[in-house]
Amino acid sequence: MFQTAVINNTTKIAIAHNNPSGNVKPSENDIYFGQQVKKALTICGIDLIDFFVIYSDDYTSFAEKNYFNLNLRSRI
Repeated sequence: MFQTAVINNTTKIAIAHNNPSGNVKPSENDIYFGQQVKKALTICGIDLIDFFVIYSDDYTSFAEKNYFNLNLRSRI
């Protein structure tokens, strides 16, 4: 994922994590993983604009819940 984003000079990225259990409430592991991804992307000069936990037709958006100070306006 990171390699492709860097090679393509990506400046912003959104990531989705499918939760097969059906629970879209972020677990502690989801939050920790999201934090680590955000740190790694920042080092690469890429803004994480959202991180989703998804299942079927439901989701949680970290930007909408204000996790990690993700700015919804930066999506544009």
